[in-house]
Amino acid sequence: MSFEKEFLDCFPQSVVVNTFSSIDGYGKASFSTAGTTYSALIQAEQKLVRALDGTEQVAETTVHINSTSAISPDSKITLSNGDTRPILAVETLSDDEGVHHAVIHLGSRLG
Repeated sequence: MSFEKEFLDCFPQSVVVNTFSSIDGYGKASFSTAGTTYSALIQAEQKLVRALDGTEQVAETTVHINSTSAISPDSKITLSNGDTRPILAVETLSDDEGVHHAVIHLGSRLG
């Protein structure tokens, strides 16, 4: 499904998503070097979400992205200002034609 032009105008920012690759011998995660850039609407808002581990956590940022494909929760997301945040929860929003866009809830800024 493609976005309507008017809706895409609501996504003035961008984010880069790098998929998870592996964990090294020291327990550090590595990610693909080729990230995918998505049009996005980044909202700084505190919201209580059910995190991937089943606990309730406070998301600091909500990102709506122009994607109908699933974003893996173990991916790395970099905001347009260069901040990298942990992904707490991922949702896909649908309309009468199917999946419309993805919503990613992010935790506090990493290191």
